[in-house]
Amino acid sequence: VGGVLCLVLNSQLFYDASACPQLKEAQETWLEAQLSRASSSSSTEPKPKHILVFQHIPLYLKSPDEEDDYFNLQKDVRQRLMDRFKRAGRATAHVPPRFSD
Repeated sequence: VGGVLCLVLNSQLFYDASACPQLKEAQETWLEAQLSRASSSSSTEPKPKHILVFQHIPLYLKSPDEEDDYFNLQKDVRQRLMDRFKRAGRATAHVPPRFSD
């Protein structure tokens, strides 16, 4: 909408998908398709200016290299997601104010 692509992820699947691995795989496939679509432009769909990713469990609370915690995604998962976002041309993460000092 208006040059902004909004993606809503079930971050619980990144945190622990042991009870539903097929849902995690489906989300991974979908996310890759969305990021691929966002990194290219076509005559019917221009490249978005911004991508907003909404998820309940944040990548991190204060710093990408912080320790694993109950309130963030594990470092290896976090790094893989950030790498995927960066490859799609989106490298900035914003942590909601409620987690800031």
